[in-house]
Amino acid sequence: MKTLSVMMVVLMLLASTTNTEAQRKYQLSKNSIESLKNGITSKNNGLRRSAIYMAGFYEIREVATTLCDELKNEINPAIKVLIALTLYKIGDEKSLEAIENLSKTERDDDTRRMMFAITEQIKLDRINTNPAQ
Repeated sequence: MKTLSVMMVVLMLLASTTNTEAQRKYQLSKNSIESLKNGITSKNNGLRRSAIYMAGFYEIREVATTLCDELKNEINPAIKVLIALTLYKIGDEKSLEAIENLSKTERDDDTRRMMFAITEQIKLDRINTNPAQ
């Protein structure tokens, strides 16, 4: 019984700490941002995916332009969707317009469907944040 109580307390503390960590905005040095940009433009797909994911997870706005350029030139549909989701999470307005344009011009059906879904979510977010308009 005592072990169960201690375990519950530890789990509750862990859960509350994790939640606070997720809400914290991260500040990266210029060198770290440049390294992330290099990872995003790398020819190594594993490195690229990880760098793109990290940019979205930490919502790093400084790489939005690099991601937008990569989105326009990307051939791999899976990476294209990952970039679009990352740009959506970052929330850069110019990049969101690029996703909307891509949802109309993309040739791959699955990628176009995902771009359309992201575009629809962007529209819903705009309505929810600006209900009077």
